[in-house]
Amino acid sequence: MEQRSNILKKNGGKNVYIFSRSEGTSEKAHMFFVTHLGKVGFATSLFLISLFVIDRKSFSLNFMVFSIIFVGLLTCIAIQFHRKFAHKVVIDFRSRKIEFHMYRGEDIIMADIGEIRTKLVPGHVVFSLKDRKILYRRTEDNELVDCLNKLSKPSIIKGGGKI
Repeated sequence: MEQRSNILKKNGGKNVYIFSRSEGTSEKAHMFFVTHLGKVGFATSLFLISLFVIDRKSFSLNFMVFSIIFVGLLTCIAIQFHRKFAHKVVIDFRSRKIEFHMYRGEDIIMADIGEIRTKLVPGHVVFSLKDRKILYRRTEDNELVDCLNKLSKPSIIKGGGKI
């Protein structure tokens, strides 16, 4: 069952909307895994080395070196991929700003509403800023899309394509 994004209204009005993917057990587990992805990759490499040390006859040196390099590269690619995703989006209509709380680390990226273009791709909203693209995984409900349509300059592009 897909967890619906939480929408909260702060300051007693309808000026600030918070869309959060960090609620629910599966989302918290995903956030923990993504946050500690480097440690998981390192632990996996140590596990492979210990397997080689314990049972040298079953594994060749070439296989172990290839496996460790493969795990390291896969971990680096996954870390770079997850740096593009936000787990929380805060839209403040009063100050005309959007905050993106990123999965990796404690990064909070702020941008003016006017300088952001949004694109809907299946299952995601892509926010294009001047220097980067930020992805936010959305559920089937259109609450975030409705909120983005309230912007003075709607810049939502619907469709698929390359992110």
